[in-house]
Amino acid sequence: MTSLLFRSSVLSNGTCLLHLLSLLFVSFTHAFQYNGNTINPQSVFLQQQQQRRPFHPFSLSRQHQQQHHNHHHRVLYSSVPSDVSSSPYETLDDIKADLLRTCKGTTTDSNNNNNNKPSLANIQDLVSQLEDMGEQMGVGQSSAITGILAGEWELLYSPEDVTRSSPFFWAFAQAFPEQADQIFGITDSIPSPIKDVGPAYQSIQLDETGRDGKLISKVKVSTLNGMATSIMTTRADIVQPVGVDGLMLRVDTTKPEDSTAIATLFPGPLGRFINDNAPPFPSGDVLERIQPGSSTVIMRTTFCDESIRISRNDNNQYALPYVWRRCKFAGSETI
Repeated sequence: MTSLLFRSSVLSNGTCLLHLLSLLFVSFTHAFQYNGNTINPQSVFLQQQQQRRPFHPFSLSRQHQQQHHNHHHRVLYSSVPSDVSSSPYETLDDIKADLLRTCKGTTTDSNNNNNNKPSLANIQDLVSQLEDMGEQMGVGQSSAITGILAGEWELLYSPEDVTRSSPFFWAFAQAFPEQADQIFGITDSIPSPIKDVGPAYQSIQLDETGRDGKLISKVKVSTLNGMATSIMTTRADIVQPVGVDGLMLRVDTTKPEDSTAIATLFPGPLGRFINDNAPPFPSGDVLERIQPGSSTVIMRTTFCDESIRISRNDNNQYALPYVWRRCKFAGSETI
């Protein structure tokens, strides 16, 4: 059975090679020689990184902020004429609504056609307004130390290919800084229906301290007009907060889950068993052997409240924004 699972795992990764994205998960395993040395990726990474963003002030929870606002609204504005300008909270909500409307359609197209995406400049303008307003009001700040990141999130906007929302690709770019852009350019240029990507989701799990946990990234990848699909799943450890808006992530494993190719080749319970039990690819360890410290990345979240999250790859020189919509809070039903 172990041999069957191993062969099935190879077959599953081979199917994802047709997806042209799992190429990154498998092909580079032949590009290193393990010398047996013990590597501490966290210490290496900390030596390589410098914090580039200033701390933001600690903020109250959104519920307390809203209660505080409502109290002062009743006392201070009860006699103000109806044509007075909007309150800061109304302005903030309007900016969020504009951002969500602009993102709408980005992930509704199953083919993820680029012509359905809003312009990066438009998204960046709205994101900047949201971040500035949130900082002025003390809303959506200190995400790394308040626990508000915990929950499940759906990607609404990616400045690059949807796969790049996964921390695996952030780590891959660190391991292969000279080749990554060329490889990404090749895979990104594959047109639909040969390659379709999306939707993408992230689950963020935090322990009771709010400082450690797991991040699970899931991106659906389809090839040949949906003939073969899988969920490219990357699991990463949340190592520690970095400042008040950053989380240090250490990529652990990557695996194509729910592969339709496996289900087709092994119908019935056997196919389900193989899909569930095939071993994941140890992407974090492999990346460490290629480039020590590369498996560790920082996700910088510059705004996060009960409904929306703006996160960035802190090692990306352009710090492009990814826009996420909350699907549910940790331990709660879908919202």
